Amino acid sequence: MNDLLPKPIEKIGFSLGVGSIFFAPKNGEIIDKKDYFESIKKELLKIENISKLKFSRTDGQFGCYIEYQHDEDIHVPHIYDAEISFNLFVSREKQKELGFWCGDENISFILSNHYYHPVCYVFSQERKNEFDASTSVAMVRQYLREKLEDSDILLCCVGPSPFHAEFIFFETEEPKNELQDVSEGFGYKAYISETKSLDEAILYFSEKYGSTFSLFYHLHNLRSKCLNLQAAIVNDTQEKIEEISSGSKFSKTKNIVSSESFVDHINMSSLRDIMARSEMISLIDENFNESQNKDINDELEFHFRDLVRFSKDASHMAAMDIVRNIETRRQSFFQNFSVLVAGLMGGILGAILGSTLTIMLSK
Repeated sequence: MNDLLPKPIEKIGFSLGVGSIFFAPKNGEIIDKKDYFESIKKELLKIENISKLKFSRTDGQFGCYIEYQHDEDIHVPHIYDAEISFNLFVSREKQKELGFWCGDENISFILSNHYYHPVCYVFSQERKNEFDASTSVAMVRQYLREKLEDSDILLCCVGPSPFHAEFIFFETEEPKNELQDVSEGFGYKAYISETKSLDEAILYFSEKYGSTFSLFYHLHNLRSKCLNLQAAIVNDTQEKIEEISSGSKFSKTKNIVSSESFVDHINMSSLRDIMARSEMISLIDENFNESQNKDINDELEFHFRDLVRFSKDASHMAAMDIVRNIETRRQSFFQNFSVLVAGLMGGILGAILGSTLTIMLSK
């Protein structure tokens, strides 16, 4: 932890890691909130190293279903203000096996359903100064993923988890309760704050910054959805171009003519991408103004810069230009074909009519 802090500010304190690690029904089915939390409780209780498992406010207001991108779309019930917390023991040997060492074997984990998206907080039960909170988030993610691999629930993670910052608290009798950026150089940020106790720090931190982290991860989830849709659009378009470009002239024409379902598929994917981007833009515009109700704290606004740039990027439209070209060629073929058929039919009818009149006049 201390290597993140400038030497003059180095003190004894405890650190807090932030991420978005949550649980979903593995089969992808939408289930009600009671079944959802019961299935989580059932599977977590099977993990022998978990203690003090607690569910709070799970009967709260139902918000929405979070669409999480996995092998297939997963829908996660989102209950406002619901919270799951537990203590977790992971030995040094096991952490090393997973490729981590966070500086403590006794970890506390809190999952809070803030307004937009679930956010988790990870910290050392023993408040060890050498505790690396960011590493602990990655370690807990990997450990739970391994333990839940054969369970009925899926461990979900929206990146970046860990959040690219370390939050360090120092105990004092008269805390200022403000985050101070003490980072040096590029990379991970480091913030310090004062508090009377660990419990008070976590409560205050969650209440003040929870909405910001929640919005951050909701936007990143939308970004992931857009990236997946973009990748699918580009790959499908590339395959279609290769299909149209290969073979005889007849087969090329046939592939263009049969492109209607492909065009519909690409248009639908593009529409979903545009809708997700529109939601991103709307939320960013709403929260980057001077409104008193904005959910982005000024201290953490730096972490939203990439999301702002992404929401305004239009490079994904190149594939749509290709699709429009294919559709234009397809429609042009049918228009030309219609003119040809009309001409042929007119000629045939004209010949029949001419022959009929000739026969009638010859009698």
